[in-house]
Amino acid sequence: MKHILNDLSIDEKQSIREQHTGGIKVVSENFSKLINTKLGDVKPLVEQQTTTGTTETQKSIVNKVASEGLKNVTTEMISSPPFKGVYGGYQFGGVFKGIDYKWNCQGVEGFGGVRGMLDGQIISETIENMISSLKLQLTDIQPNSPSVGFYGEYAKFIIYLSKDGKVKYLPLK
Repeated sequence: MKHILNDLSIDEKQSIREQHTGGIKVVSENFSKLINTKLGDVKPLVEQQTTTGTTETQKSIVNKVASEGLKNVTTEMISSPPFKGVYGGYQFGGVFKGIDYKWNCQGVEGFGGVRGMLDGQIISETIENMISSLKLQLTDIQPNSPSVGFYGEYAKFIIYLSKDGKVKYLPLK
């Protein structure tokens, strides 16, 4: 870049300098907020979110699967068809009956996570029905327990409980 400027005439250099006499304005409010936030300021796992343009609130429920087990898979969810979902990082979920359900699988053995956000569907079923519909042979399932998974173009998996009560991750093909 320096050699390009050397080829300019003095008048051209002066013209460029005159265009930039205002200086640079640096906005640092967001950086200041970040620096002044205290350690331990954590957003709640269950929060009320306002949807854009309405006064309606949407409840968000996050299940930390590795430490809490497999929760928040309702009987109504199981008896309903799959619903739209997203998968990003170590978390997947979607909105069902006005509630934003999320399953955070960080720490679940074998669960690697992804970069970015993937669109797909959230599938939920009892584990017996899930393995039957997917034509899988699993012997370590906890009978009559719920299972939940994500089914998208680039990622497919289910989360279920084993006989010993541990959460298991099973990638699908």
